Parts: sequence; C-alpha cells; structure tokens
Amino acid sequence: MKILRTDEEFRDSIFRILRSKPSYFYLSTFNISINSEVLEMLKLMKGIKNTKVIIGLANPSTKQLVYLRNTFRDNKIPVKLVTDFHMKSVVSNDRAIIGGRNLTKSGWIDLSFEVLSQKEISKMKREFDSIYKNLKSIL
Repeated sequence: MKILRTDEEFRDSIFRILRSKPSYFYLSTFNISINSEVLEMLKLMKGIKNTKVIIGLANPSTKQLVYLRNTFRDNKIPVKLVTDFHMKSVVSNDRAIIGGRNLTKSGWIDLSFEVLSQKEISKMKREFDSIYKNLKSIL
C-alpha cells in the first residue's frame, strides 16, 4: 500500500492507472469540477470497455445535474449522480485508491491510499459493483 499525501500524487496515480489501459475503471467521488484534468481523464476513460462513475452531490441544481450528465454522456462514460453518497475511490485491474481525496481540489488536508493487493482489489470491485447496481441516479 502506498500513501498519497497530496492532490498531485492522487491525480498522478489516477492518470497512471488510466494510461495503463485497464480492462475496467471504476471511479466514485463527492462533487466534481469539470476542468482540463477531468476532461483528460474522461478522454482516457473512453478507451476502457468497462467504466462506472458515481458522483455524490450535495444540494445540486438542475443546471449542474444536466451539465454533468451531458458531459459524461458526450464522452460516452456511464455516470450515476446521487445525493446520498460520499465514497471516494478508484478501482481498476491492478490497483485501487481509497480515501478522502476527490477531484475538486478542495484544499482539505486529506489522505488517500493506493492498494496493490489483488485480493483486496477483487473485494473492492465486487463491493463497487454491488453499490453501483443498487444506486438510482437522480437524473
């Protein structure tokens, strides 16, 4: 396991996963700002057959929901937008990231952990699949 102490380490780890062209890529975050880094991530996700994204949102406006839905739809990335979800994770073939960091650059002091154990990654994939299956998108 590796500790990701900074936003840069967190984002670099996600880009490393995406550039390795995994067979699946699951992402969950709380809030998201569509910036150039996120757009680059979406571009890299397009080449992955099995992608799932969950975004938790607190008090989203209809405009924000439509914008996020359309941005992900335009990039052909399935997304579920929910209001009662706060899990922050990335799960892929050979590594996973869990912890408090997200893609908003919120400025909070936080940690995330990169997990390399295949046994733990398999458990995380099953749990993510179960959660994703049972969540209902609000839009």
